[in-house]
Amino acid sequence: DESHRFAYAYHRKIRQRKMSHSSLDDIPRVGEKTKKALLTHFRSVSLIKNKSLEELRQIPGIGEKTARSILECLKASESR
Repeated sequence: DESHRFAYAYHRKIRQRKMSHSSLDDIPRVGEKTKKALLTHFRSVSLIKNKSLEELRQIPGIGEKTARSILECLKASESR
């Protein structure tokens, strides 16, 4: 019984990691704080893709280079 508990806990942990991966994780200049700010403000990655450079720059901590990087990477991942 104890071994099953450990096995279930391990598989839950792996599944949770897979589910929490976002396309924002692969973007240079975007760390956990920036990712959290983006998702708090816009609610989803699909909504972020449709925003302009200026709209992204309105979020505290996101400058022009970061905003440009976000849009370029999200548009590139969309075309794949």
